[in-house]
Amino acid sequence: MKRLILLAAIIFAGTNISLAQEVGPRAGMGLSFGTDGLGLGVGINGAYTFDQNWEAAAGFNYFFGDGNTNLKHYSTMVIDLDCHYYFTEIEGWQLYGVGGLGIAWMRWEIENSANVNGGNSYKAITDTDLGLNLGVGTVYDLGQGFVLNPEAKLTLGGGSFFRIGCAVQYNF
Repeated sequence: MKRLILLAAIIFAGTNISLAQEVGPRAGMGLSFGTDGLGLGVGINGAYTFDQNWEAAAGFNYFFGDGNTNLKHYSTMVIDLDCHYYFTEIEGWQLYGVGGLGIAWMRWEIENSANVNGGNSYKAITDTDLGLNLGVGTVYDLGQGFVLNPEAKLTLGGGSFFRIGCAVQYNF
């Protein structure tokens, strides 16, 4: 599956189709879901379109954890710094490829077995991972300056994970 996505991205990246994308910024918020314990997340994101094919994008997501662990608390924050290349439009959906960096901060608490009071105590552990973002997304014009922006992204690195999400953004 990963090879198929990569092959499709390489084929579409070679095309040079100009799209009717407005130059300028857009920003919004949305929901996402991630694998490998991330669970449901909320985030803010934005993009700045340079020309008809290229834009820079940034986002911040907070994931609550999926609850499928025996840890007391688990959460992850992810900052994405990406480039988007628009390669085609299908019935109003402008499709793009994603490439960039993802920085993830994870925090979880484990039970501390050496509690002198006999109760439960927990020890917080944190970790940071840097990864390479690869994915696809689309932008659909909702009218009156608003767009729908679904995206699927694989982050490869020390803590690899897959995310899907959808944001509503406003074109400024």
